[in-house]
Amino acid sequence: MVNIKQSETVPKYEAVAQELSCRITAGLTPGSKLPPMRRLMADLKTSQATLDRALRLLWENGEITRIEGAGYFTVIPDTVPKKLNGQVTPVDFCFFFRDRVMGNPLYSKLLTMLMEYGKNYHFRINIFPYEEMGTVQGFQDKLLRSGSRGAILLGCSKSSFEYALRRLEIPSVHLYPNWFDDQCHSILIDNFCCIELLIAHLTELGHRNIAMLHGQGYDNCYMTDQEERIDAYYEIVRRYGLPVIPQNVLFGGYSEETGYRAGRELMTRSDSMRPTAIMANDYNISGVYQAIREAGMKPGKDVSVTGFDNLDTAPLLNPSLSSLDISCEEAVRLALERLRLRMEKPETKGGIIRVKPRFFKRDSTQPCHASRT
Repeated sequence: MVNIKQSETVPKYEAVAQELSCRITAGLTPGSKLPPMRRLMADLKTSQATLDRALRLLWENGEITRIEGAGYFTVIPDTVPKKLNGQVTPVDFCFFFRDRVMGNPLYSKLLTMLMEYGKNYHFRINIFPYEEMGTVQGFQDKLLRSGSRGAILLGCSKSSFEYALRRLEIPSVHLYPNWFDDQCHSILIDNFCCIELLIAHLTELGHRNIAMLHGQGYDNCYMTDQEERIDAYYEIVRRYGLPVIPQNVLFGGYSEETGYRAGRELMTRSDSMRPTAIMANDYNISGVYQAIREAGMKPGKDVSVTGFDNLDTAPLLNPSLSSLDISCEEAVRLALERLRLRMEKPETKGGIIRVKPRFFKRDSTQPCHASRT
């Protein structure tokens, strides 16, 4: 236990901050979580108000970062933002999904990129997941407590949150939004291009009966991306002169279980109705593979399968998964660049930027058997 003495020249909270800084340097590895608040208060013999001010000072100086609901963490040296005119700009990254998706590999990648690239824009990224059912007042309180100068919103689906930002005069950029208007600055996936890349690839291999597994309604959430992909599927299938089979568009979700159920429904059809190719995603793909194998067929050889998101696991599957990369890195860079522009020029007009995907061909897509074309 440390008894920090009050100095006539150094405020108590600064003395507490100095003590914490010494402890971080001496005993905590980069990325480590700080002890709980109660333990720090008892150990340093200080009040919560003083400790809060000390932690905020360390946060402003770039020695720690914080994740809402998780606590404070020491900063990895390479991610310390550069200062602009002696200061860094606090920016909130708000998740409009349930807390449990924070472990999603795609969102983990987005977080890492935001922390890494944010320093190039002199941003300190303050991350907090925010439940879709949360109140607008609670959202405003979080922004005000964090001292936010800007916000990047992931998956926002309610206009009231954007309007709250406008009332507070906090510039925002929406990343993969489920709601937006003409004034929003939004970064979206070019979903039409995504579906066209997949169908073009499969038709080149001779496939004509192509199924699509979507995620619309997953976890009772409406997703603009999913609606756009479903619409694009029907339009592109018609354009390529393929048979339009509504039963080929079905819910596949984002888990092995939901992928298996959808795959089994497709694989138990008669030979004439069974698709020769399935457009799935990297999250439900193991379930789809299982359903194909249980039907006595082989993924890739008998039924071609494509993924979506090109996760790190895609090339490791058996067979390795042909998948779309939605260019997260470019989307993050665009979001940060757009936010910086909005901070410097608030009058900048809103608009939508579509990010082009890339397709990675692997072993899960093969030429269609002649007898089934």
